[in-house]
Amino acid sequence: MNDLEDNRVAYLIMCIGNIDGGDGTGDHLTGLTNASASSATEVAGTVSNVEEFTGSGTFSGSGNFDIDGPNTGTVNSVRFNFSNLAGSTGSDSFTLNGGTLSGSIDGSAGTDTLTGDDKKNDWTVTGSNSGKVTGIGSFSGIENLVGGNSQDGFTLNGGTLSGSIKGNSGSDILTGDNNPNAWIVTGLNEGTVTGVGGGFTGIESLVGGESVDSFVIEGGRWRGGM
Repeated sequence: MNDLEDNRVAYLIMCIGNIDGGDGTGDHLTGLTNASASSATEVAGTVSNVEEFTGSGTFSGSGNFDIDGPNTGTVNSVRFNFSNLAGSTGSDSFTLNGGTLSGSIDGSAGTDTLTGDDKKNDWTVTGSNSGKVTGIGSFSGIENLVGGNSQDGFTLNGGTLSGSIKGNSGSDILTGDNNPNAWIVTGLNEGTVTGVGGGFTGIESLVGGESVDSFVIEGGRWRGGM
């Protein structure tokens, strides 16, 4: 099977050639392990003009990933049905927009951003640019975290971020790790803290860890709690 006819679902065992969905829309390639918009584990050649992919492994892409259902969403107008996502060597963004992932998100290289859904979210940073958040099994290779429009709680628990934390709307909380932390408030609900390279914004409450925490108001002001 070298070509996929318009609006036809293909269940694959192994394709030794190429798959081209043609000029129509609604082409769906399923039965896959790992895939991208131009390749699949089960396809020896190339994949083109296919609008939807379904598989059991990881879908890789670049740009803006919009997760709008259980293990499903879009990136660059291509629909995916996978429990795991991987970004590119560039800057990618992943947004929970009413959807969830039972697996993981790997931002890969580049400077990547993960945005939570518009509901109460609990974020835990457990490694270097890695951790977990409500609605996703885990994330890695994510430099920047952005909360939704409800309450977000960000906790450093053995991990660090090279980028920033943005609380967005809602009454948001940032909890430091259980080591000596230096907090500096530099603006309205924004500043820096040990373990977050790019600082934080839109955070209304700060909570120290179980070691020594130093809070300094430096040219900023606070509307919340410490």
